[in-house]
Amino acid sequence: MNSLSNKFGVNAKPTLADVAKLAGTSLASASRVLNPGINTARVRKPIREKVIRAARMLGYVPNLPARALAGKKANAIGYLIASEPNTRFGLAERIISHLAIEAKKANYDFLLRAVAVNEEDVNLAAHYKDMIQSGRVDIAIVDGEFVSDVEMHHLLNMGFPFVIVTSAIRQMTGRVPVIMFDNRRAFAEATEYLLELGHRKIAVIARPMLKTQSEDRWRFLVEEEKIAGYRDALKAAGLQYDSKLVVEGNRTNFRKTAQAVRKLLKYASSLTAILATDDVLAVQVIRVLSQLGYSVPKDISIIGFNDSPIASQLIPALTTVKLPIRKYAKLIIQQANDVLRNVDNNKETQYPWIRLSCRLIIRQSTAPVF
Repeated sequence: MNSLSNKFGVNAKPTLADVAKLAGTSLASASRVLNPGINTARVRKPIREKVIRAARMLGYVPNLPARALAGKKANAIGYLIASEPNTRFGLAERIISHLAIEAKKANYDFLLRAVAVNEEDVNLAAHYKDMIQSGRVDIAIVDGEFVSDVEMHHLLNMGFPFVIVTSAIRQMTGRVPVIMFDNRRAFAEATEYLLELGHRKIAVIARPMLKTQSEDRWRFLVEEEKIAGYRDALKAAGLQYDSKLVVEGNRTNFRKTAQAVRKLLKYASSLTAILATDDVLAVQVIRVLSQLGYSVPKDISIIGFNDSPIASQLIPALTTVKLPIRKYAKLIIQQANDVLRNVDNNKETQYPWIRLSCRLIIRQSTAPVF
């Protein structure tokens, strides 16, 4: 029991009454602030700030599953998506469409909230908390790519049901379902294909991999896995990994990607292939190379990732990695349904960590080295 708990005479797990006592407000006011989805009456800003401050000091979180068990279910699955302008070429739309279809099949409403972000500001934890505390959903689909390790733990400690997608930290194993694409293996296979074509000087252009100033890293773990796959393939071929051949582009800033490509070409004039961790980056790379007088794939082969609708329409058509989006969406909703059933039955269980295999789609942007 901490000193704060001793001082105010609360238990190790603080209650709403403890929060109200510390904030100097009524129980009703504290409830309205911390359970906005159930109690919608407005609370004056000074009181609201006192309640929120007290809740943080005590480590109080609403007992949302208990609320659901009391019969106040929303019968809805929530999904928060990071919306980056002009970057996805239909990937987000395809995932959302299939999630909505699968949710309907399972008799759930599908609540979508899009949050505008950029690649320098992507932590969505606060938005997830808002969705959870709104009372409008029974379970949330959490994109682990955009939530820090510490925030992920905090969300789990709120006791609210989750399914984690895209990426997750190892400590999540078994606690919640984790569903993700096998990005490491997929990128290794893409690298292996280039090696089979005779390429030896192969570079990678990735999305920014951000880190906080603390030991807790929030990062594009997806990008790290892809680069790990690239390193796996090089090692298997007896080739040395060169960190200078891995650079960061930016899907929302063509100028930054262009600078990264020029940096690569300046460092490795004998470069014959570039792996992009995203189709948007691949398109940017092809444009930069064309501006610089390079021919794809005659001079440099390019591989993307995601198999976006535009990939097959480019000239040359883009070799890329296809994601099993329909299967991905189906598994997410199935796991969400399983979690909610276990909550209803007050049953504890170990949940799976599922990695879905991807497939390399070979088109005209890659060619053998002559």
